[in-house]
Amino acid sequence: MSIQSPSAQDGRRMPPTTPVELSDALIRELSSAPGLFHRGSEGEALSGGITEVALRALENSVSPGMRTLETGCGGTTVAFAARGAVHTVVTPAKSEEDRVRRFCAEQGISLDTVDFRIGSSDVVLVGWDEPLDAVLIDGAHRFPFPMIDWHYVAGAVRVGGDVWVDDIAIPAVYRLFEFLRGEAEWQLVAIHDDKLARFKKVANPPEAYPLDWELQRYNDRSKWVYSYMPLGRRAQIWRDRAMIGTRLRRLTGKDNRRRSGGSI
Repeated sequence: MSIQSPSAQDGRRMPPTTPVELSDALIRELSSAPGLFHRGSEGEALSGGITEVALRALENSVSPGMRTLETGCGGTTVAFAARGAVHTVVTPAKSEEDRVRRFCAEQGISLDTVDFRIGSSDVVLVGWDEPLDAVLIDGAHRFPFPMIDWHYVAGAVRVGGDVWVDDIAIPAVYRLFEFLRGEAEWQLVAIHDDKLARFKKVANPPEAYPLDWELQRYNDRSKWVYSYMPLGRRAQIWRDRAMIGTRLRRLTGKDNRRRSGGSI
């Protein structure tokens, strides 16, 4: 099933709105004012989550008419809207949409090109195939949601497009950061304020089912984990692997070249 923005559904692309540069004071408010968009289960004010430096970096990367998507909702949504992106927001909380709409109305920021999808991202994003210029993953931070959010939209990100990942110190988020940092198809561009990572998609992954997993650096045999095994069994595996490696080097002549001082 294909999921598209309203502009794509009727065959038209929404005209970009006139971009608005957020003032330093507004960036400061969006990043630090508790309860501006996020509230706890009992109505308590929660922090915005993103920092001034990170929010400004994200805002500066967006230009009018870019097709963008984010999981999560808040100050970043305002930044995407202000810059005139054709933007989709995925959040389970209708109250967050309401607060963003109220804030943007007060600030004179148009939401004409912003599409709110209310629901859990693991349901809303299924079937997404509309090409994207940039994605921000900043929704549910519990495992495995960061991975799920990336999985459903990664194929739609254009080569040359960006994936931004916020709160990379959180273990469930760090796993995604660790994976992307190691893969040839993604280039780490920057980390802003030690929390917001920007990756650029430099290539599409190869299609080689069912052995495509072997092409991922994340699954390199040198990284295989045996810590769940008893120590004796682990030692046996390490010995077996060392013996196989020695045999392979001898078969290919690499072992002889090493002994003779030649290049390998």
